[in-house]
Amino acid sequence: NRIMPTNGGLLCFSEFPQKFIFQARIKCFYIKGTKKTDSIIDRKLLEGDIISQIRQAIDFVQRSMKVGRVTEEIREDIPQYPLEAIRESVANAIAHRDYFIAGNEIFIMMYENRLEIESPGGLAGNLSLNDLGQARYARNPLLAQYLYDMKEVEGAGRGIIKIRQAVKNLGAPTPQF
Repeated sequence: NRIMPTNGGLLCFSEFPQKFIFQARIKCFYIKGTKKTDSIIDRKLLEGDIISQIRQAIDFVQRSMKVGRVTEEIREDIPQYPLEAIRESVANAIAHRDYFIAGNEIFIMMYENRLEIESPGGLAGNLSLNDLGQARYARNPLLAQYLYDMKEVEGAGRGIIKIRQAVKNLGAPTPQF
């Protein structure tokens, strides 16, 4: 009898699951401009287990985004994007991507005027864009459970709602999916 780890086990517990699931990576780009053809001024390939990928992605976006300052009686830094929404978006991209699409990673594209997160596989199950924030479907229930256990997601089906609310609280434009 030979024990073989599952893809989910590799993604959660292997230090380098990309040895077995090459596409389980995130490619991050910071683009100076507003078009895909504008100059890339920073890029990073994120690998490792899914928890470290979430943390690396947040670090990349946080390092690259603009921070405005409001000075009245108290100085306050206002980030370009709410970190809660970034964490939730990246965790969703990892939990719900289609890992069977070979040669296609998650992409994080930061432009001067927006942030795009692209996850291979489209919407899971029979979900439509109108269902986001209302219905739930886990393409990878083991990953979703692991992210819940590690307190990276709350597992209550409120991720999209929380993203929309965090962006609204910041006064930024409504996210598009």
